[in-house]
Amino acid sequence: MQNESFYKLIKPIIILLYIVIGIYAFKFVMDYVLRWVLPFIIGFLLSRMALPLRTLMIDRFRMKDKLASVLATTLVLVLFLGLVVGIIFFLYQGILPFLDNLEQLYEDLSAQLSQTGDRLMEYFSSLPEALRESLEEAMKGIPRSIDFAGLIGGPLLRAAGNVPLFLLSIIATLVSAFFFVIDNKRIRNFVTKLIKPDLYTKISRTYRHLFSNLFKWLKSQTILALICAVELLIGFLILGLKHPLLLAGIIAFVDFLPVLGAGGVLIPWALIAFILGNVKLAIGLLVLYVVILMVRNLVEPHVLGQQIGMHPLLTLFSIYLGFRMYGFLGMLIVPLLFITVIQLNQWGYIRLWRDKNTDSEEEALPPDSD
Repeated sequence: MQNESFYKLIKPIIILLYIVIGIYAFKFVMDYVLRWVLPFIIGFLLSRMALPLRTLMIDRFRMKDKLASVLATTLVLVLFLGLVVGIIFFLYQGILPFLDNLEQLYEDLSAQLSQTGDRLMEYFSSLPEALRESLEEAMKGIPRSIDFAGLIGGPLLRAAGNVPLFLLSIIATLVSAFFFVIDNKRIRNFVTKLIKPDLYTKISRTYRHLFSNLFKWLKSQTILALICAVELLIGFLILGLKHPLLLAGIIAFVDFLPVLGAGGVLIPWALIAFILGNVKLAIGLLVLYVVILMVRNLVEPHVLGQQIGMHPLLTLFSIYLGFRMYGFLGMLIVPLLFITVIQLNQWGYIRLWRDKNTDSEEEALPPDSD
């Protein structure tokens, strides 16, 4: 009786310890393992999309296995590359008009910064000597002009240095996708020989559940991106900007990606507008960003929770934790990790806490069911 009471007392600590260990293990995998095998993971995911098409070709058109595998994989890869090229082309066409005015923008920004610096120096001359000297010393560290060549050239040089690695990764992704489809049965048989059948069943079931939730997450992010696009379109129409639909589409696409978000475009844009003296546009962009941020924080936990079946509070916590760990990429991965752990506990594969539905689910669903 005392042992049971003691176990109930320390159980939350044990669960917290498991969570901490899991987070550190996840961070190790992300930092040191994932980047080495990422092309093969992408190739594997692409092959999963090609397998149903291969089965359709074999059943409907009576094709041979290898021919159907090659055709199905080729079609999926062409569609995937076409989508990537189409997105790049869309962004290029949208950004091209702004690049034409880049030189003029540079001159305007440099002149505005120089004038702002001169005005500040005039203002400092009326201040007490000690304070004036401190401020003037601090102002010396602020550049009077913007080095666009350095800002743009540095990343371009680093990107150029990574071109061989990028090309090798693309080749590894494409080739691995072909082999994952063509030798699907052979690879599966090899894996089943390495691990026990019941463990293979659990891994396969978990993989299918995780893959399903990934598509649900993409669906939820699409909904959020559409909401963001509508907000941006309304805001740009109110501000009287040119090409509001195109601008809203580009920024909504950036917001969809787990990299920058809408603030990665709106905040620098507002800063540039303020420096150029367009205070009205700067304030309007900042207000628009605050509205988008507030709506997203209110809607995202509910939408994402509905799609992946997790409580909005836990969804919000997982999003926050993911953002603190890996920025916007973590906002994708950590919620999926949370829902997978919850489902594993419900299935009885792990025992972090007692779930009332665990026993009934184990009886209703045999281990090899999906």
